[in-house]
Amino acid sequence: MNNIFKSKYTQASTLYVILGILPSAINFLLLPLYLKYLDVSDYGLLVLINLYAGLFNIFGCLQLNIAANTQYFAKGLDRENYRKGVLYATFFISTVMFLIFSAFGGVFFSFYKTDFSFYPLGFIGLVSATLTVWHTIMLVFLKNEYRLKEFGLFSIALTILGIGFQSYFIIELQWGLSGILYGILFSKIIIIPFLIFYFRKWLIIHLKNLKETLKYGRMALKFSLPFLPSILLYWVQTLGDRFVLERFVSIEKVGQYAVILALLTFPQVVVNAVMNAFKPKLLQLLNDEKHSLIQKAEFLFTSFIVLSLVFVLFLGTHLDWITDNNKYIDINQYLFLGVLAILPSSMLYMHQLKIMRVEKTGDISKYAFYAFLTQFLLLFLLVPRYGISGALISFGLSGLLNYTLNAINSYGIHHYSVSKILQPAVAFIILVLAGVTLIHFSPLSIKTVAEIVALLTIILLTVILRKEIQQTYSIILSSNKQE
Repeated sequence: MNNIFKSKYTQASTLYVILGILPSAINFLLLPLYLKYLDVSDYGLLVLINLYAGLFNIFGCLQLNIAANTQYFAKGLDRENYRKGVLYATFFISTVMFLIFSAFGGVFFSFYKTDFSFYPLGFIGLVSATLTVWHTIMLVFLKNEYRLKEFGLFSIALTILGIGFQSYFIIELQWGLSGILYGILFSKIIIIPFLIFYFRKWLIIHLKNLKETLKYGRMALKFSLPFLPSILLYWVQTLGDRFVLERFVSIEKVGQYAVILALLTFPQVVVNAVMNAFKPKLLQLLNDEKHSLIQKAEFLFTSFIVLSLVFVLFLGTHLDWITDNNKYIDINQYLFLGVLAILPSSMLYMHQLKIMRVEKTGDISKYAFYAFLTQFLLLFLLVPRYGISGALISFGLSGLLNYTLNAINSYGIHHYSVSKILQPAVAFIILVLAGVTLIHFSPLSIKTVAEIVALLTIILLTVILRKEIQQTYSIILSSNKQE
C-alpha cells in the first residue's frame, strides 16, 4: 500500500488535482480583493474582456493541447519530434490567430451595448491569452513526462507572481481594472522566457528531422480540429449568458452576475477535480459492477455538493465582511435562487461517468446541446423582464433538463436507489425554499435566514451521513461473521 502512495503516478495525480484547481482558486482567493478595490462596473467590463479572450482560447491553438494530452502516449511515436511539431504548430497558429483577433477586436467589442473599446485593455487581455496558450502547451508536455518538480515549480511561480502583481497594482497603485489585466500579463511575461530557456532543447530542430517534425504537427492538428465545435458550444453555453445579459441590463448588473457565478461555480470545480482523482477507481468499480459501492460514492458526491453550496450561501450572504460596497452586498438577494440554479448541473459528474463507461458519449453531447438551446431561448425570454433572476432561472432550468436526461440514461444502465442518493439534495432544496418563504413572510434578514438554512442543512447531513456510515459498518460486520 505504501508503494502505491509513493509511486510517481499517484504523486503526479495528486499534484495535478491540486494544480488543476489553482486557476479557479486564484480567482476565488482574489475575489475579496476585487470586491474591496474594484467597482462593480469594472468587474462587468472584466467579464466583457474575458469573453473575447475565452473565444481566442478556443482558436488560439486549434485545441492542439487535446492532441498532446492523448497522442503522446501512442505506441511507436517519436515523442521528441512529436513534441517539437506540436510546440511549433502552437506558436505559429497562436501568432496568426493573435493577429486576426487583434484586427477584429474592435468589431467584436462594437456588439456590446456598453461603450467600451477594444484598445487598450481588450488588447492587453488578448496578449495574456496568447501567452497562456504558449505556457499551457509546454506544461502539458511536462505533465506527460511526469516531471513533477518542474511542473509544480513553474505552475506555483505563475500563481504567486499573478497574485503578487495584481495585489500590488490594485492596492498600492490603485489601477483598478487595469491592475488585474497588467498583473496577469506581467506574471506571464516573466515566466515564459524561463520556460523557453529551461526547455530550449525542445525547440531545436535538426534539418534532417524537419519533415518528421512537420508530419507530427499535421497529425496533431488532424486529431484536434474535430473538437472545435464542441469546445465552441461549451464556450457559448458557459459564457454566452453574460453576452445576452449585457444586451438588456447595465454593466453593473453584468458584474454582479459574474460575482454570483464565481461564488457558485468554484466549489463545483473543486469537487469535480477531487472526483477526477478517483476516476480510475470509479471506472473499475463500474466495470466490476460493484453497484452498492458506486451508489455510496454517488451518495457521498451529492452530499459534498450540497455542503459546498451551503458554504456558498453562507459566504455570499455575508459579503459585508470583506467589502462595504453595497452594489456587491446586494447580490445576497440572488443567492437562494442561485444555489438552486447551480445544483442540477453540479450533480452531473457521476451520471456522465456512467454513460462514458459504456461509450455512449454522443448522448452527453446531445443532451448538452438540448440544454444550450433551452438556456439560449429562456435568456431572451426572461432576462429583459427579470434581469439577473431571469438569467439564473434560465441557467437552472437548462441545467435541470441536462441533469434529468443524463440521469434517466445512466439509471437505465445501472439501477440504484434514486431516492436514497438524492436525499441530501432534496433536503437542501426543501430548506432553501423554506428559507425563501421566511424572507418574504418574516422580519428575519437574508443573512439570518442563510445562517439558519446552513445550520439545519449541516445537521441534516450529519444525521444522514451518520446513518449511512452505520449501515455500511453493519454490512461489514455481518459479512465478517459469515466468513
